[in-house]
Amino acid sequence: MAYQRKTIDEYEIQGNYSYHGFEVVTTEATYREAKIQVKCYRENEPYEFKIVKKRIKIETLNKDITK
Repeated sequence: MAYQRKTIDEYEIQGNYSYHGFEVVTTEATYREAKIQVKCYRENEPYEFKIVKKRIKIETLNKDITK
């Protein structure tokens, strides 16, 4: 029996707009897509941006989809 993951990875792009610290701007499914988005944000906005990896339980996703 093969191992089945219980989580999936999600990458948040967070921006520091100086008011409340870092806040989530958008999320991407892969690190590569997140890097492309961060590069775009850094070229077009004067603020600081970072990528944060989050793990989402697959059970939680299935419940949200069936609602």
